[in-house]
Amino acid sequence: MGLSEAIIDRLYLGEKRFTALLKSLEDIILLPCPIGEIIEQWKRPNGMLIKKVRVPIGVIGIIYESRPNVTVDSAALCLKSGNVAILRGGREAFNTNKELVTAIREGLRKTNIAEDAVILIPTMDRQSIPILCAQRDFIDLLIPRGGKGLIETVINHAKVPVIKHYQGICHVYVHSKASFEKALDIV
Repeated sequence: MGLSEAIIDRLYLGEKRFTALLKSLEDIILLPCPIGEIIEQWKRPNGMLIKKVRVPIGVIGIIYESRPNVTVDSAALCLKSGNVAILRGGREAFNTNKELVTAIREGLRKTNIAEDAVILIPTMDRQSIPILCAQRDFIDLLIPRGGKGLIETVINHAKVPVIKHYQGICHVYVHSKASFEKALDIV
């Protein structure tokens, strides 16, 4: 395949990185459950109670390059937030991702969670990306994670909402009740 040292380094999943991957999983498990959390509520003059409540998005397609840790983190974060994860990693990490997803699905089975809550697209064919991006009847959100070419491919073929980065994180969202001074410090 003629891989660069940088790509080989990203693919490497030795004991130290595997331990870090397990620690990341433990950290996600310890996060509070966001589902059903009331973010804000108020009462209208007519007595109607309005609430902003965190709910799952649904089915999230995550398209990323060859980083096995993204497979585990994406699956865990989707599960934690009550979402289904459809994963499409880079071809260089396909076999590793396949084994990681097999282990995740086995864990889901053992805990009586539907194993199809985490799915790996079973192909290395790049043509699967535009097909995945067009699945508006089955996918509620796409999250691409990778280089400019991958992001552009997803954007150009997406028929569903996309949360993307593009040559760095360049947006800061500030809630209307946030401290202006703190927001300014971030920028």
